[in-house]
Amino acid sequence: MAELQVPPRGAILQRDKETYAIVPRLGTAALMDPGTLRQLADVAEKFNIPIIKITGA
Repeated sequence: MAELQVPPRGAILQRDKETYAIVPRLGTAALMDPGTLRQLADVAEKFNIPIIKITGA
């Protein structure tokens, strides 16, 4: 029997059933200051995330 995995809070399992999308709350119209953008990059590097896509959706 496969073990049930609970995704991390705020994570959305992708179609490939192996990777997750994270939906951070970035504020109005996805505007952010350089410090916030730097923090996102730091997290991506820490967790070895190869690509970040930021949209206004």
